[in-house]
Amino acid sequence: FTSFGNWVDPSYYDMDAFPYFANGWIIGDFKTVSSGNDYWAPLPDPFDSKFSERALITVQQVANEVKNSPWCVGVFIDNEKSWGQMGQAATQYGVVIGALKLNANESPAKLHFTALLKAKYGEISQLNSAWQTDITSWEVFEAGVQLALFNEALEEDLSILLYEFAHKYFSVVDDAMKKEMPNHLYMGARFADWGMTPELRAAAADVVDVVSYN
Repeated sequence: FTSFGNWVDPSYYDMDAFPYFANGWIIGDFKTVSSGNDYWAPLPDPFDSKFSERALITVQQVANEVKNSPWCVGVFIDNEKSWGQMGQAATQYGVVIGALKLNANESPAKLHFTALLKAKYGEISQLNSAWQTDITSWEVFEAGVQLALFNEALEEDLSILLYEFAHKYFSVVDDAMKKEMPNHLYMGARFADWGMTPELRAAAADVVDVVSYN
């Protein structure tokens, strides 16, 4: 079948003649995380409760425009986010590396990542042994750490944390879609072929109705 693609003007939503896809952008004063290459904007911190609030408001706005029309196949939320780029660890895991630089008192993502790593390693010495780092305490870790050298154990943890970040993002939006637009597909965030990683694809596939690519 064919349809109006993304970015169709909402004035077409009421035609009742062609299938179409709606879209929305989540904007607001929620906290963000830099991937190191924020080609459109820094990523939202999905662990910030303010992001959940704004995601719900965004979907409510789309729902008001769509009016539960059966001609609306699904909804794209956001577009070509700066998730990361393949080629080297610093770019593939840039979102997590960027979050780990932040203070856990100011970054919900950093706070969540710290809790996961504490649960895995217990003592900071165990993390240092695996990562081949010399971080003196969890308090220092929480205040912000700069990673420059990467080994297999560190990259494995960065991969896990990147999946966690993405899974939370898609889950927050999916919850809003299920609440406000249960009759329409959640089409994901339109990955750009040059701006996605295996962790992002896996997280999206576990949550959204359709993994979408631009």
